[in-house]
Amino acid sequence: MPLFSAPRNWSPAVSSRNCSPCTFRRRGRLYGGRGRYSEQAVRAQSHRQTVEWIVWYINEAGAHSAAAHLLRAYERQAPLDPRAPWWLAVALPSLVESVDASADADAWRAERRDALLRAYALDSSVDSALPLQLALAFREIGDWPTVKRVCSEKLAREPHNAEMAWQLSHAHWQCNDAAAAEAAMRAVDHVAPGNPQVLAAIGMYLNEQARYEESEAMLRVALAMDPSNGELPSISRIWSCGAAHGRAGGQNADRT
Repeated sequence: MPLFSAPRNWSPAVSSRNCSPCTFRRRGRLYGGRGRYSEQAVRAQSHRQTVEWIVWYINEAGAHSAAAHLLRAYERQAPLDPRAPWWLAVALPSLVESVDASADADAWRAERRDALLRAYALDSSVDSALPLQLALAFREIGDWPTVKRVCSEKLAREPHNAEMAWQLSHAHWQCNDAAAAEAAMRAVDHVAPGNPQVLAAIGMYLNEQARYEESEAMLRVALAMDPSNGELPSISRIWSCGAAHGRAGGQNADRT
């Protein structure tokens, strides 16, 4: 899954009516420059005006680098506004994709993870995409305890959320706990039954526990529900892997 970025039609609940391109060109050095210019801009105008500039940079100008500088300065002035770290996390992926140096990209990814954590701590509901993006960011570095915590908290509020259940089950699987991974997916199936992807995941986790007949039965149900879905696993492949898994003494498959 690609990193989250703001699409053109994505619009925070803030007007950008005062942020025209002409105004931007006249004031470009002050309102959007790097480092100290961003600090000066935030101090020189109201927080509402700063937010309007940030929205315009991201939505209209696609100037994610300028938005990131302004957001860092704004967050220092308004540390309790969860939108600042969240929007910074929105802007940073474009910077990661634009650099060749892996050190710079790694630094920006780390900054993004920190920004997501700050936003989540301030208000986990600031945007519906935040919990999943936080889980994916920490999945990328293999921080499974953080992934499990975030997913479990989201599922406590939305027990039918299959995507978060999948991320939780994957984290359990990475920690060599296929039974917990199965339980996570069964919980979703209990509150929102009939999802073939969920049933296929249960089948895979049953296979991991050497419960091959149960695994095959579950996978057959999943494929019967949606035989045209190419993303569902092949029964023969899973069954063959399961048999080989048992003969090999229960070694885990590659966990990616």
